Amino acid sequence: MKKWFQLCLTAVFAIVCMPLFCACVRGQANRSRYEITAEYDPAHQTVTGVVKLTFENPTENELSALEFQLYPNAYRENALYSAVYSTEEKTAYYDGKSHGGITVTSVSGAKGWQITGEDENILTATLTQSLYPGESVVLDLGFTVTLPKINHRFGVGQDAVALSRFFPVLCGVYGGAFVQVTPSSIGEPYVLDSAEYKLSLTLPKEYVPVSSCEVQILQTLESKTVYLLTGDSIRNFGLSLYTDRQTLQTRVGDCQLTYAYTKDDNAERTLETVKEVFAYCQSKFGAYPYPTFTLLQTTQAGDVYGYTAFCTVAEHLTERERTRAIVKQVVKQWFGEIVGIDLVHNAWQSDGIAEYVALTFFEEKSGYGVEKEKEVMKCLREYRSYYDVYGSVLDRTDTKMTKPLSEYVNAYEYRCISVNKAVVMLDTLQKSIGEKRLFAGLKRYCTQYAFVLTGEAELIGALENHGADVQGFFDGFLQGKVIL
Repeated sequence: MKKWFQLCLTAVFAIVCMPLFCACVRGQANRSRYEITAEYDPAHQTVTGVVKLTFENPTENELSALEFQLYPNAYRENALYSAVYSTEEKTAYYDGKSHGGITVTSVSGAKGWQITGEDENILTATLTQSLYPGESVVLDLGFTVTLPKINHRFGVGQDAVALSRFFPVLCGVYGGAFVQVTPSSIGEPYVLDSAEYKLSLTLPKEYVPVSSCEVQILQTLESKTVYLLTGDSIRNFGLSLYTDRQTLQTRVGDCQLTYAYTKDDNAERTLETVKEVFAYCQSKFGAYPYPTFTLLQTTQAGDVYGYTAFCTVAEHLTERERTRAIVKQVVKQWFGEIVGIDLVHNAWQSDGIAEYVALTFFEEKSGYGVEKEKEVMKCLREYRSYYDVYGSVLDRTDTKMTKPLSEYVNAYEYRCISVNKAVVMLDTLQKSIGEKRLFAGLKRYCTQYAFVLTGEAELIGALENHGADVQGFFDGFLQGKVIL
C-alpha cells in the first residue's frame, strides 16, 4: 500500500512538473540554426557565401517577416552611424580611410525582401505565409561582403582579419518582437539570441581561423584549406583569421583556454590570469557552458572586443591595462554572452556589472595591486565631475541608465553613466543587502536566464527571489532620481 502510494505521488509530481520543466527548456533552447558556406578571397578582400537559416517562432505572436542585422554596413562609405569612434580613427585606418559593407544577393524561401533600417542596416524578409508560435521556416540568403582595411571589429587588419558577424544575423527577439539595432561607435551595439552554428569556411592555406566555435580541418587542397566551425548556443559570433602567432593553452574545468599572441613577454602570466578569473566566475555564477575560450592579441584600435567564447585584445596595451581589460571581458562571458542582455538600451547590465565583478575579483586576488574601494571612489569622483561639468556647461542633467546608445554624447558620458554610476550603484547595493545576497542573486540571474535575452526586470526579479527588496532601489538609480 505504501509503495502504491509512493508510485501515485511520483506520477502526480511528474504530471504537474513536466510542463513546467518543458517550458523552461523550451524558453532556453536554440530557436535558430545557421548553416553557412563561405570563402575568403584576400586578393579582392571579399567573403562570398550562403546562409541556410532555420528559425522557429519563439513569440506568442504571428510573424509575417524576419528581420536581420547587416553589421558590415556600418563600415560602408557615407554611413550615417560609423562603427569607428572618432578618437580611434587614426589608429584604426592604418592605410587611409577605407570602406566595406555587405550586399545581399538573394533570399530564397521568402515572398520578398528589402534593405531597411535607419542606415541600411536591416534586411527584412517577408514570409510566404505567416509563422505562428512554435512553427519553423527555412530561408537561404546569398551575400557578398567587402572588407575595409582597418584595425577594428570588422575588416582586414595589419595582422589579422576580423570577420565577426560578417553575414545577415537575425535581430534578437524580446517582448515578442525583433529588436532592431542602430549602429554605434559607443558600447557594444548588438541584441542577439543564442543560436546553433555550422560554418564551412574556405581559406588560403596560410590563414588559421579562431572563433566562438570549435574548429577542425575538413579538407586540405593544394592552395586552400576548408575548415568546419561548429558551436551550440552561440550568441555573439566571433571570427578572426591570422597567419602567425605563438600559442599557449591550459584548462579550467571542462574548458580549454587558448592564448594566441605576438608581443607579450609575460604570456604565461596573461593566460594564468584568464584561468584565475574563469575559475572565480564559475565559483560565483555557475559552470561555463562552452568547451573552449580563445584570447587573440591583435593590432586593433580598441582595447578589447568580446564575443561568445572568444575575444581579441590590443597589442598596444601595457601589462596592467591588458590585465584589467581581459578580466572584465571574461566576466562579460557570463553577463552578456551566457545570459543575454539588451546592450543597446541596458548597457550597464553588462558593462557596469562586469566592471564591478572584476573589482571583486581583484579584491580577492590581492596580487594584482587593484584595490576595490579605491576604484569605487574613483568611479564616484569621475561620475560627479561629469555631472558637475555637463550639468553646468551643457545643461545635461539626465542621468538615466536605461537609454539607447544613440542618446550618449560621447564615450566619456557613456562610461560615466553605464560603467561608473553602475559600479557605485552595485557597491551601494552590496553594502545594503550584503555580499552573499548580491552574488546569490547574480548567480540566479545567470543560471535561470542562461541563453535567454533579458532586460532589467529579470535581473531585479532574480535579486528579489533571494529576499532583497530592490525594485525601488534600482528605480532610483536607473531613472536618474538618485543624486550622488
